[in-house]
Amino acid sequence: EVKDIQYSITDVSKITGISPSTIRFYEEKELLFPIIRKSSDVRNFIEDDIERLAFITELKKAGLSIKEIHECFYFCDMGDDTIDERINLYQQHKINISYKMKELEHCIEHIDEKTAYLNRKKSIKK
Repeated sequence: EVKDIQYSITDVSKITGISPSTIRFYEEKELLFPIIRKSSDVRNFIEDDIERLAFITELKKAGLSIKEIHECFYFCDMGDDTIDERINLYQQHKINISYKMKELEHCIEHIDEKTAYLNRKKSIKK
């Protein structure tokens, strides 16, 4: 079965694009399940770990902090009894992302105004 395949931290880094130090940081922050270790204390990752790292990446892109990601996983790991909490959490994050998008759109408008001003100023000097 695919779930039986084990990966080194180097393999996981190549697959996910996440640096080994960041993977170790996520493990330290308990965002990953306890990692299987060989007798030599080398980490062995499984497919579930790679999926979880991909989800962490998506949540980070959405602007969630480590604390917020931990809270999200806490509810996920508790199972279906926390569906309402997860829905509320995701809706709040969606609102936060929408707000950030509006802030960024405002920044773009400001940059466009400054660029237009400088282009007008440049054409006057010619």
